Amino acid sequence: VNALLYHYGSLPFLARGGAERERAGIVHRLDKDTSGVMVIARTQEALRSLSTQFKNRVVRKKYLALVAGVIKKGSGTIEVGLGRHVKERRKISVHTHNAREAVTSFLVKERYPSATLVEVEIKTGRTHQIRVHMAHIDHPVLGDRVYGGGRASKFGETIITRQMLHAETLSLLHPDTGHPMTFSAPPPADMAEIIEKLRKTGKKSEVG
Repeated sequence: VNALLYHYGSLPFLARGGAERERAGIVHRLDKDTSGVMVIARTQEALRSLSTQFKNRVVRKKYLALVAGVIKKGSGTIEVGLGRHVKERRKISVHTHNAREAVTSFLVKERYPSATLVEVEIKTGRTHQIRVHMAHIDHPVLGDRVYGGGRASKFGETIITRQMLHAETLSLLHPDTGHPMTFSAPPPADMAEIIEKLRKTGKKSEVG
């Protein structure tokens, strides 16, 4: 946000009980250490439109994730409510007293001997949703020390320093014209390197 404010001078903010400068222009968020596409509003009109699109689930978000283990099914949908963990309040969990609807769909892109590359689309935008849902089906995101533990922290001798989760595409309607727009970004170098190493271990299957 500070870099954006320096570059543009000013950005609109969502007033929630007062001005929130730290949220200037911010319509949505990515988890810490998750890479990929974000949209930033530069006008109040754009901010209102984009916020409404997110609220009404008009925006489509697709991610790439490297997960531990081999997923046998070609695709699937996880529909398990999420909320604060009953004991560990800093974590999000399926074990909660206040579950909120959460829907995650995945499509297998490539299988390796010890991991799977999946395309993930979230129908809801809950905190840590993909990470918790994939861990729930016993395929935690590689590098996710919070929800994956030691199983997800290493690939061979390679230490994975962040969760291998990347927001690949973001589709929305232009705030002024209403025209559909899609933005995409390739995986960053660290994730691309892990994918190449996994491919060299022997790719089992590309799809399904």
